[in-house]
Formats: sequence, C-alpha cells, structure tokens
Amino acid sequence: MFAALAPVPAAAQSAPQVGSREVVQPLPPRAADDLSSALRRLGTNALDGRAMLDAGWASLELDDVTAAVGFFSRAQELPEFVGEAKAGLGAAQVYRKRPVEALALFDEADAAGVKLGNHAAIRGLAYDMVGDNARAQPFYRMALQAGGLSDEKEQEITRQLALSQAIGGDQAGSEATLLPLLKRSDLAAYRTRAFALAALGKTEEAVSIANAVMPASLAGRIAPYLRYMPKLTRAQQASAGNFGHFPDADMIGKDDPAIAQYTAQAKPVQLAAAAPLDARLTPSGAPLGSSEGKGKGKPASPPAGTVIAMADKAKPAPKPAADVKAPAQTPPPARAQQPTPAIAAQLPPPSTPTPAPVPQPAFSLPPSSGSQVALAAQPAAASQAAPALANDTPPPAPASLADAFAEFSSGPAKVAPAPGAVDITRIAVRREPDKKAEAEKAKAEAEKAKAEADKKAAAERKKAEAEKKKQEAEKKAEAKKKADNPSRVWVQVGTGQNRSAIAFTWRKFQKEQSKLFGSRKGYVAAWGRTNRLLTGPFTSAKEANAFIKQLKSAGIDCFIFTSDAGEEVSPVS
Repeated sequence: MFAALAPVPAAAQSAPQVGSREVVQPLPPRAADDLSSALRRLGTNALDGRAMLDAGWASLELDDVTAAVGFFSRAQELPEFVGEAKAGLGAAQVYRKRPVEALALFDEADAAGVKLGNHAAIRGLAYDMVGDNARAQPFYRMALQAGGLSDEKEQEITRQLALSQAIGGDQAGSEATLLPLLKRSDLAAYRTRAFALAALGKTEEAVSIANAVMPASLAGRIAPYLRYMPKLTRAQQASAGNFGHFPDADMIGKDDPAIAQYTAQAKPVQLAAAAPLDARLTPSGAPLGSSEGKGKGKPASPPAGTVIAMADKAKPAPKPAADVKAPAQTPPPARAQQPTPAIAAQLPPPSTPTPAPVPQPAFSLPPSSGSQVALAAQPAAASQAAPALANDTPPPAPASLADAFAEFSSGPAKVAPAPGAVDITRIAVRREPDKKAEAEKAKAEAEKAKAEADKKAAAERKKAEAEKKKQEAEKKAEAKKKADNPSRVWVQVGTGQNRSAIAFTWRKFQKEQSKLFGSRKGYVAAWGRTNRLLTGPFTSAKEANAFIKQLKSAGIDCFIFTSDAGEEVSPVS
C-alpha cells in the first residue's frame, strides 16, 4: 500500500554475481489483473455493479484513489450496491487521510448489512488513525481470517495489526504477531517493530534495531523520529508508522480537531499492556551496508540444553495473532501456548489458537554445542547507537518519515502489460465531481461572457452614436442645401459638357438677342454627364411659359425646367 515504506527485496541485498544469470522479470500486481477483468466485464455490461465495485477496490490497491472514487460513485447509483459502494468510498477516504469521514461511511455500510471480508483491514486502519486501537484490531483479524489475500497484502495487514497492538500498549501481542515475519528476516517487519517499540516508549531499543538493520547514515536519519514517537498521540503514531507522516513541531501531541472531536465522542477503549517477549525479537549482526566485522555483538549464553521462555513464567504467554500464517515448525516440548483473551466481544473473535512457534533470531550467531535452541545476539550496533537527542529538540529535516525511509524502499517495478490486458490509462473513468472547482469555473466563464457581451454592446453603442451623428450632419447639410437651393422654375436654353463653352454660348445669346437676354442672368445645373444652361428664375410656370413663347418666336429652342429643392444651380461664370 505504501511504497515509500516497503521492504527492500532480498535480491537487492545480495552482492552482485559475476557472469551470466537468469533474469526474472516481476509479474504485475494481482490488483492489475483484477482491474483488467472488471473493466472487461464493464465493457460487456456498463451497468454491472459488481464489476464497478471490483474495479474500485483494485484501483485502491493500485493507489489510483480518484479512479476508485469514480467506480464506487457509479456503483452507488445502483440501489442494490449502495451499501457496498459506501464501504468502498469509506476506504477511499482512508487513502485520502480522512479517517473521520471514512468511519461515517463504514457505519452507513454496516447499517446496510455490508460485510467487508478481506477488505476489513482498511476499516481497522481508519480506527487506528483516530487512535481507537481496540476497535481497529478485530477488523485486521477479520481481514486475515477471510482469506483470499496475496502474501504481500497478508504481511502488510499483519504488520498493521502488530503496530496497532503496540500503540494500544500490548507489547506481547505485538511481538507475537510480528514473530513469523521476523523469522523470515522481513525488513519491513523490523521497521514495524522499531516503530512499535518507540510507541511503547522504548526508544533506545527502537533505535538499536534501526542501527542493526539499516546503513549508519539511514539509521541516523530515522533515530530522531523514533525518539519522538512517545510524544505523539495514538492517532499521530498510527499515521507515522503506517504512512510515514510525522506532524509539524507545533502539532506534536495535538490531534487534528476533527479527530479530537471524534475521540471525545467515541471514547476509545483503552488496551492494557501485557508482558513483553524476550530480546530475541531484536535483530543482531552488523548493520546492512556496513563493512565492519560480525563479532562485535554480545550474544546471550545460557547453559546448553535449556529452553528460552518467551515471557515471564508467572504469566501465560500470549498467542501469536491467529490470522498470521507462520512457517510450519515443531514447538518446543517444554511449553504449551495459552490463548490470547478476546479484545472486543462484539466484533469477530480471532481464529482458533495454535501453538506458538519458538522465535528464531533474524541475525543469529552459531549456537553452542548441545543447545536445543538458537540463541539471538544483541544488536552489534546497539552499543554504538547515536546518543539520544535532547527531548525538547524537534526532529531535523527531512520533514517526513517517507523521506527518511527513501533509501530503504524498492520502487515499484515497471512491467509490461500482460497480453490481452486492458490499459486503464486509455480508459476515461468517471471522476468524483469537484463542486467547488466547478462552481468557480462556471463563475469565471460567466464573468468572461459578461465582459465580452459588455464590450460588444459598448462597441455597438459607439457605432450607433457615430451613425446617428453622421445622419444628423447629413440632415443638417441637406437642410442647408435646400435652404440655399429651393425648388424654382427656370427656362432651359441649352446644354453642354464644358461649362466654359456654356458661358460662351450665354454671352452669345446676350449679344445676339439683347432684347430678350440683356437684363437676364445665365445659370448652370448638372444634368447627368452634361449641364443645363438656364435663365431665370421665374416666379411661376406661367411667367416662364410667357418667356418661352418669346424665345420660340425668335427661333430659340427652349423648354421649362423646375429644379428640386436642394438641387444646386450656380450662375454662369
């Protein structure tokens, strides 16, 4: 789930080999196959609610929370899948670090009768994230009991359960839960144990584990965080151990207001501390990546033939988590395992108790001759652990545990899709709508449209005003022109294109017919492509016709002409 805190593969720890060797490419995660299968079913039937739910859970496993929310939201629209969809949306809220909202959705799913099965661990994680460890642990066990988990997922849930037990004060339960993984030299389990001891207040033991299993530079970076774990609230410890998220210095020991309110209302059950297991859960040997010798640790050396007890003889030893699948082992004949008491009677109990295996050290020295058990050595680096920082000094940079563990992880392998698999990157998945963003976008678009409309309207108003002014000016000019050139009656006595020639013709009329034209004036008016030669104006058509009669008697061809108002008639020059 959380790649930044994943263990380093064994192949990465071994020394490089010389020569050719077989190359094994990693297989794609099972969740990728599950998602491809669900998408194929959705391609056949877009309303297949079960396929939507399967696609949502697979997307969560692949850390695509947005896609998961889209699938669960679509499933929620189908009445028969509403409850299961709410459970999926609750799981998505856990991935988004919103445990209070997640628990509300889980409660709604619970009221609808939904059983989470092997997805129950995510609800347990939500309870841990609000500091309610007692309610969290039965859900981890429920997931482990349900089966159907991959080995990697089962180990992850086992580590989450162990951390939850430690945060709740159950050191013995935490150590018993982690024991099968520690016997496999699981580095992620040692990381969990370091956080568990730090949460229990045993910070120097936690630091010694970090020194034993990490390179010195990396152990030095994580030590300040481990020393500050006891100062965190339970919710903050769960966030640090599961997500690698450490609060800011001013928030150490202070829960988020929503979590604090939930804690006040829910009143989480307090778990009693139990007797711890022995020191054999602490790794021994030189730190990984160190070039120092192996002989600096001081292994315990009880007499040959003795059996190391897992707990104080006066108290029954707790059983390991019933849901963790440990390697088959013959238990020692000298002890019998006692069952662990039930934590919450109202929730599903652990599975049938099984005999507790004898713990084997992750890094052990050869046993003495005749010994019945392998004795674990104390960490060689414990005596060399960095001195504790002052309690009042906040942890140094980096600001998050994920950064501190960056070198302690193996990045997700890039694998080619299997033949016939669906490429989810090419599929448009319905996303959860962001109403606030959509509202802001709609507001911005409306403002932009309004600004454009206002600009267009202003341009149109300006254009209309200019047109109006132009028309008014034309009207004024026309009125002035009409005033200067009213409609009048004339007598046309000739035509000509050349106004100079027209002027010559007029003077000739005045000279030859001085009796008729001597006292009159000549005028010119445009007539298409030519010009009119006029005389007048006359007060009426009757007066003009009388003059025409005189001209025709003198052999001059002429006719009456009435100019329009505004038609320009200018004197002959």
